Amino acid sequence: SRTIFQNEDDRTLFYKLNLVPDDQTVLIPGCGVDIDKFHPAPSPPEGVTTIILPARLQREKGVHEFVAAAEILAKRGIKARMALVGYADFDRPGGIDRAQLEQWCSHEMVEWWGHSTDMPATFRKAHIA
Repeated sequence: SRTIFQNEDDRTLFYKLNLVPDDQTVLIPGCGVDIDKFHPAPSPPEGVTTIILPARLQREKGVHEFVAAAEILAKRGIKARMALVGYADFDRPGGIDRAQLEQWCSHEMVEWWGHSTDMPATFRKAHIA
């Protein structure tokens, strides 16, 4: 078996920590983000910062952690618009429960923008992703 890395720094770190032998690693070009296509929204002068989590609504994608972050910001009096952007498959193992999502949205902890077919436009609505 081989371990695949997208950057040399990670590959070197894993080798130095004896996590994987160097001859069992493969380095492939990173995919990165096309900064000509994806632009953040301009920083709000004194408005509310919009933070999005673009991901399928699955536990392993960090949805619960995102909601917990929204709660922390609210408790600290930091105004932020927190939005989940992604497809929700409520019946899939690991999927976010529909009732849980509705509760989060009804308490205005987060918004759910649903699945986006135009991610560059979605990113332009956000200050942080």
